[in-house]
Amino acid sequence: MTHYQIKHRWTGAVLYEGEAETLGALVGTAVNAGASLVGASLVGASVLPGGVTFKEFVDNVVPALLAADGVALADVVTTEQRACHEWSNCPMHTVFGANQVKDVPAVWRSHADLFLALFDSKILTLEMVRAACKLDAQKVAA
Repeated sequence: MTHYQIKHRWTGAVLYEGEAETLGALVGTAVNAGASLVGASLVGASVLPGGVTFKEFVDNVVPALLAADGVALADVVTTEQRACHEWSNCPMHTVFGANQVKDVPAVWRSHADLFLALFDSKILTLEMVRAACKLDAQKVAA
């Protein structure tokens, strides 16, 4: 086990620290512990829970997850979801009609759980989601 620190991307302040096999594993521990990782840098988080890198998750999993039930991506990725994220305006509610993680189909549940943890902590930003889904900001519903 190695000692890792999750730091704020601009200030360098330590947001969470502990012992883990990888920085990605520590991110999972921090999220499960309810730590606020708002503004965290995941540089060096080689593997996230689920065995993917942050880049793979953003570039591959997020677009597939948000398009999983055939809803138009522009309807899922809206500024309303970033401004006030509750289940009523949650991307997972829009895609799957979910009012909690257990309502997401089992095949997508672990990805949805990680998406929500990263999105709610603002590690995964709306801009990153838009870019991964190849959505121009002007074409996204307000």
